Amino acid sequence: MNLKPIFDRVLAKEIVENNQTKSGISLGQTNRTSVKKAKVLKTGEGIFEEGTFIEMLVRPGDEIYFEEHCAVRFFIEGQEYFLIKQTDILAINEKGENF
Repeated sequence: MNLKPIFDRVLAKEIVENNQTKSGISLGQTNRTSVKKAKVLKTGEGIFEEGTFIEMLVRPGDEIYFEEHCAVRFFIEGQEYFLIKQTDILAINEKGENF
């Protein structure tokens, strides 16, 4: 993909959790909040704000949590992606752990 985020934006792809039991029973939608988990694909360089350069805290490969309404959702070749401002990211899952 040739899409490069600019300034303090992050390109991410949602991580879809498997909601099936070992026997194949679907558990349905258990998360009723608008918080999504995604993997960072690319980031911008950062942004100057009030004369100070603010670098990116997230890196490609990081797992992040963000509120869906704060992101721009779009599709390329049938795949869903999100563009998110770094300040709209709620948390980084540093060790890739499941909560």
